[in-house]
This record gives sequence, C-alpha cells and structure tokens, in this order.
Amino acid sequence: MKEWIKKYTVYIVIAMMYYFIPLYLVKDTGSGIFLLLMVIPIIVFLISLVFAIKKGFRWYFSVIVGLLWFPNVYILNDSASSYIIIYGAISLIGQLIGNLLRKYRKSI
Repeated sequence: MKEWIKKYTVYIVIAMMYYFIPLYLVKDTGSGIFLLLMVIPIIVFLISLVFAIKKGFRWYFSVIVGLLWFPNVYILNDSASSYIIIYGAISLIGQLIGNLLRKYRKSI
C-alpha cells in the first residue's frame, strides 16, 4: 500500500487541485479566469519541475497531467477542453527545466 501511495501521490495531488480548486474557490468569472490562467498553471509547472528533479523526465507524466483535466470538460463546459493541451504543455516545459536542473545538480 505504501508503495502505491508513493507512486501515485503526485497524480492524486494534481487531480485534487484540478477538481477542488475550481469547485471551492471560483466565486465569479474574474476569480475563475485567474485560477484557470494563473494559479493552476503555476502549480502544474512547479509540481512538474519538482517531479523531474526527483525522478527525471517522464514523457507520460505530462500526458497524464493533461488528461486528468478531461473530466472538467463535462463539469465546467466544452471550452475547458483547451486546457488539456495547455496544462500538458506547461507540465512538459516544467519537466524539461527540471530535468536540466537535475543534470546540472548531478554535474556539480
């Protein structure tokens, strides 16, 4: 059980962020846009950065990060489908930078 939790913790954290932040913190259109365009992308970037520093680059991580947003297309609306690609791309960028930092840290 501990091994399962250790392996999937990052995905659980991202899923909880995706589903609970919009549910509890969106009060009006302005706060919704702020969360979708600023807060969630920053959190996705930081989680991806830390993930890549610890475990190296994993291409499937960014795909999963994007696909975890998919249920929100039905929860929010169809326009939320573009965030699948956006969050996946932000995750990919975070992983690439994290992987570079990992290699740089190992070379020191």
